[in-house]
Amino acid sequence: MSNPIDELTSILRQFPGIGPKMAERLVYFLLRQESGWIANLTRVISELKEKVQRCSICGNFSTSSPCDICSNEARRKDIVCIVENPSALKAIEKTKEYSGRYFILGANISPLDGIGPKQLAIERLLNYIRQYQVKEIIIATSTTSAGEITTTFLFEQIKKQFPAIRITHLAYGLPMGGELEYADEVTLRRALAGRLEINKLKEEEKNI
Repeated sequence: MSNPIDELTSILRQFPGIGPKMAERLVYFLLRQESGWIANLTRVISELKEKVQRCSICGNFSTSSPCDICSNEARRKDIVCIVENPSALKAIEKTKEYSGRYFILGANISPLDGIGPKQLAIERLLNYIRQYQVKEIIIATSTTSAGEITTTFLFEQIKKQFPAIRITHLAYGLPMGGELEYADEVTLRRALAGRLEINKLKEEEKNI
């Protein structure tokens, strides 16, 4: 017969950033809670899968589709910020400096992790650009090597079909090798305000 403590510890270790010791601490924390608290936690986790879905437009998690951002008529449809995940979207929203829409890739290109261009839903992005006559794409991938590879791929694919579109990248006030979701609001605000066209970025890199 399996031991519930060991079984839950094993499950918690699958969470991002949770090691063996932290998983054990969480299990013993749960054991100290009242039955009502545990029942409420169980209910919320169940509802997470039942009530939360992907937005049909941007791919963000939401209790409705389209999500609150995509259904907000005050948001600009002709500017799209491409982010890796919902956490990055939330980080940019906290700056209150961006009034366009988003597109969530779900991941960066990383051959070592088995993630290639086909996993990025590029066709859905291109269809969105076409449908809403997008004027500017802001690529807000992380500054890791995978993020840079993804940026180059997106730039080439978008420019191939929409040569006149403006494609920008967040200014490099962000630390190299960092994930967007961990950047502070001030840094992100400045990175948004100082974004540069990728064509210009490539020219500057050649001159270094």
